[in-house]
Amino acid sequence: MQDRYDTTEIPGEQRQAYWNRCVSQTYFPLELDFARAPGFSGRLETHELGDLSLSYLESSPLRYRRQTHHLAQCDESSFLLTLPLHSCFEFTQRGRQTRCDPGAFVLERSSEPYEFQYAEHNAMWVLKLPERILHRHVAVPDQRCALNFDASHGAGALFADYLALSARRLPELQPGDGRRLGNQLLELLGIALERQNPGEGDSGAVRAAHLRRIEQHILRHLGDSALNPAEIAAACGISVRYLHLLFRQSGRSVQDWIRELRLQACHEALRSGPAPVSIGELAYRWGFADQAHFNRAFKQRYGMAPGALRRSNP
Repeated sequence: MQDRYDTTEIPGEQRQAYWNRCVSQTYFPLELDFARAPGFSGRLETHELGDLSLSYLESSPLRYRRQTHHLAQCDESSFLLTLPLHSCFEFTQRGRQTRCDPGAFVLERSSEPYEFQYAEHNAMWVLKLPERILHRHVAVPDQRCALNFDASHGAGALFADYLALSARRLPELQPGDGRRLGNQLLELLGIALERQNPGEGDSGAVRAAHLRRIEQHILRHLGDSALNPAEIAAACGISVRYLHLLFRQSGRSVQDWIRELRLQACHEALRSGPAPVSIGELAYRWGFADQAHFNRAFKQRYGMAPGALRRSNP
């Protein structure tokens, strides 16, 4: 089955709402920020490949945000694999921030908040993969979120080439061929990820289990200003040294990841409209012990002061 969405025939004042519906129906609920609202244009084509779906998405500059309140609106956890074609995009999840240029791809997890944005007109292939299916082909996919994978040579290029060729030939296939094609794409994806992450055997599964336990502890205690590496390591039964080693692959320290999650929580609360608490109380609620430090960190991260963001969302 194929679905097509295009803003060409949609009146300008209706395009944002139309595109938001199209994207949410195709993937899962998201919040969209339109960089060039008056002249926005977008096109989206989707194909079902058994349990997978492959889509071609092209649009004006845009930011997509998966918020905490969206997470309860989906029955099944899934991953998106995004491969840009025209220009780069930036992606943030799990305390990791990456820039993905054409010739690479990134995995995104639906069951956790994230931000995804591109500042120029872009086109991309997006493969939606149910978690239960992906686990059969890719070891510990959680550990691979928000990391760049090379699609310019080797197994990564073979996967990307086959994905693009498959999309072009889909209209010529017989009913039922899509499921087999989806399975072949999963096999190639598993090879591509394995080749770029050597040594992902039992030791990799153990590391992933430690990371999940650490991340769950941090999320449960995010509002505790005393949260620190020593406390986290003790609660999870590992050494501080091993804790830092586990996070090294993400390119961020544990403290950086905690600060990013706290800023995201405050940003979401401020965007939701008037609140019964002051900005200072909000900062303290999410673990910031110093409001001046919070204000500086927030402005550096989002380009505007917390108060200005709150006033812009009456």
